[in-house]
Order: sequence, then structure tokens, then C-alpha cells
Amino acid sequence: IKVVLGLRYDDFRITSTNRVNNFRATRSDGKWSPRAGLIFKPQENISIYSSFSRSFLPRSGDQFISLTTTQENLAPEKFTNYELGAKWDIRPDLNVTAALFQLDRANATTPDPANPLTSINVGETRTKGLELALTGRLLPDWQMSAGYTWQDGTLRGNDNVRLGQLPKHQFSLWNRYDVSDALGLGLGVIHQSSQFATISNAVRLPAFTRIDAAAYYDLTDAVKLQLNVENLTDADYFPSAHTDNNISTGRPLNAKLTLRMKF
Repeated sequence: IKVVLGLRYDDFRITSTNRVNNFRATRSDGKWSPRAGLIFKPQENISIYSSFSRSFLPRSGDQFISLTTTQENLAPEKFTNYELGAKWDIRPDLNVTAALFQLDRANATTPDPANPLTSINVGETRTKGLELALTGRLLPDWQMSAGYTWQDGTLRGNDNVRLGQLPKHQFSLWNRYDVSDALGLGLGVIHQSSQFATISNAVRLPAFTRIDAAAYYDLTDAVKLQLNVENLTDADYFPSAHTDNNISTGRPLNAKLTLRMKF
């Protein structure tokens, strides 16, 4: 059994001047950030843990200028995180991890769905989730990294309002197979379920699946080539958004060739 304890003190001091209207704003905050964890190892290759942490994020830049002092929106955002998880080392080069988490945000802000240049205070939010991962070598020449995440985020006190850009389901899988000592091939897939563009819940970004590939070739021990091909099927997808009417498009079929040299 291992116990982890930590405590950090942050002193935030921010001063800004809006050169358009000469509005000056200052704020000073002192915050304690505690951390606690418990790790239990029933046997050498298995760890079960629980953790609690709290942290703060001060306002800065355009955020600090656009928010109003009358609403107390200038106070730092507070993050409180609870997590329960486990790790199993099946072999020294292969492991499985699982984690349940809950993230509470207080004094949370988000870009205005109609205007990305301003922020609005949405109060308190809660996000719950599950993460699963398998990482390592399945065979001497076959490496795999697989992960799945389920998340559900809402406004506290109004479970009908979903948080923006928070897909419920995300899945990723990457494989690398070494054909020879010099040549390796990679293939992977990324899937993301639909998500709302913003907290207004007026616009939904559709689900998408993207397939990627790679090739690795060692010319010498010091010179290596790598070719990455993204979005093999040239799928149309929209991974994120700035507002309800400013949607980011995913990159079409594209490739990148990299040369690495060690001296």
C-alpha cells in the first residue's frame, strides 16, 4: 500500500489594459491545490488506485479583457477531479489499464456560441467518464495501442444541457508490424461519436471514422525514414468548432515524409 499526498500554493496576479476603450482590470488570487492518492498492489504486476486532486486556472489574455468584474467571472476556474483505476501488466511489454473519473468545474466559462471573441460564465459543470487502454507487444513483431473513452458532461442543476465538443464515445487503435529489421508498417483507426458544437446544443457535429497508415524504414542505424498517410479514405469530417457557425473541417487525404538523423 502506497499513500501519495501533495499540497501546492499558487499566487495569481493579473493586470490588463484594453487599448480600445482603456479599460484596466487587475486581480489577485491565492489558491491551495491539494492532492491525495492511495495505491494498492495485491501482487507485483497489478495496481489498484484512487485519487483526488483540485487545481485552478486563472483568467488570461482575451478572456480576462472580455469578462466583466460585476459577474465575478474573473475568478479562476476550479477543477476537482476524482479517479479510480487499475493497471495490469500482463507481461513486462504488455499492459491493460482502466479508470473511472469525475471532473467538476466551478466558475466555468465557454466561448459565446454566437461570438467567439467573448466568453460566458456557465457556472458549474460535471463530466463523468471511463477510460480503457491496451498497450504493448502482442507478438515479438506486432505492437498495438488501443484505447476507448466514454464521457458524459452536463451543466450542474440542468442535466438536459450537454457540454459542447464532448463526444460520448471515442475509440483509437494503432498497429505496427515489423516486416524486417529495417521495415515496419503501421495501420490505425480513429472513431468519434457525434458531439454538440457548443453548449447551446443547437448544432451537432456528426460522428466520423478516420483511417491512417505509416511506413518506417531504417536506412542505417543513424538515418531513418518515416511516411505517414492520414485519412486514407479521404473522409469528410468535422472534429471541432469555435461557435455554432464556425466549424472546423478535418484534413483531407494527406501524407508527410520525415527524415531523421542521429549524430
